[in-house]
Amino acid sequence: MLLLLLAACGHHIPAPEEAVRRAGVDPSALAGAILSHGHFDHLGGLLDLSGVPIWAPAAELAEAAAVAAGGAGSLLPAEARALVSRGQDCLR
Repeated sequence: MLLLLLAACGHHIPAPEEAVRRAGVDPSALAGAILSHGHFDHLGGLLDLSGVPIWAPAAELAEAAAVAAGGAGSLLPAEARALVSRGQDCLR
């Protein structure tokens, strides 16, 4: 089982799909991605890894649901929708 952990990545690395490929791994082999928190520099790249489940803290999932429903929050709507559709509570 291959997992991708997204932590403090910054802006000077390739998108997650490209980084995974550079590591010699086919992105379709990923069993999931673990999201430490929902900042755009972590979550935005997950849009490129479509179909990969995302494990995230419950608070991040709740904010994503609120933004996806049209509320305010720090996530972009597309990121929020992706997290709502693919996200799972990492503590369950």
